[in-house]
Amino acid sequence: MPDQRNEERFLGKRVITPESYDPTLLVAVPRAENRRENGIDEMAYLFEGYDVWHAYETSFLLENGLPVTGITKIVYPASSPNIVESKSLKLYMNSLNNERLGESKTEAISDFEQRVQKDLEKIVEDSVWLKFHDIHTRKAKNELEGYQTLEDEDFAESLTFSGLKQENITLGTQPLNGMIKWKSHLLRSNCKITFQPDWGTAFIRIEGEKTITPKSILEFIVSMRNENHFHEEIAEMMFKRFYEKVQPGNLTIACIYTRRGGIDITPVRSNNLPGEFDALTDPAQLVEKIFRQ
Repeated sequence: MPDQRNEERFLGKRVITPESYDPTLLVAVPRAENRRENGIDEMAYLFEGYDVWHAYETSFLLENGLPVTGITKIVYPASSPNIVESKSLKLYMNSLNNERLGESKTEAISDFEQRVQKDLEKIVEDSVWLKFHDIHTRKAKNELEGYQTLEDEDFAESLTFSGLKQENITLGTQPLNGMIKWKSHLLRSNCKITFQPDWGTAFIRIEGEKTITPKSILEFIVSMRNENHFHEEIAEMMFKRFYEKVQPGNLTIACIYTRRGGIDITPVRSNNLPGEFDALTDPAQLVEKIFRQ
């Protein structure tokens, strides 16, 4: 079992880029402790979902030394005991940069995918699905359509956002009897260890007899601006607060963060994951980037 604060091994520290393959660089972070801290542990059974990662700086070598470069899309379930700490993943991927993996590109990619999958499954203690993509990959259409942008609504500029804290926000509700989809490009939170900012776009899909008011959703997203949490925590905190208000409706939260250190993370949480998220959560498909990516 990994150390409770193993995530501090590399974060906020100067680390030399590894010169050779080293799976021991990967750091596991238990989900349970962070969920307990945020009051989510008892609700975790309510949602399913995935953590979707893109490692944009993937590279390794053929036996003749010719580099192969591309993007690795990694997906593992929200039910996994652990997540992988992002800086450790970057260092681990860099440790493969000079590794000779096959005589042909096909052979090298296969070796790379199998090796990384095995190493990550050991860390998260669950299934991991991944796919290496190169310049020839055709990107799927971004299917997250029909989401209204909260900050473009007329009410947004008339609100007062000073001093908002998410725990103090009283979420308002209103009748729905259908489905509504909102997004906001204003998502910002800070790394739990380094306090460096993480930027992203939040997607909220609500189906049922009632919904959170758009004013409350926007206030909640803005309130995360100075919170110090990992990406996965932000999505789960939002799911928890919203679900408590709209249950027993269907709720889906996706936080598509911009890349930092060559990696981006998209946590998706839902109690009934709709098909429009299939391409996003499929490791075999790269999707078109949204505005903030």
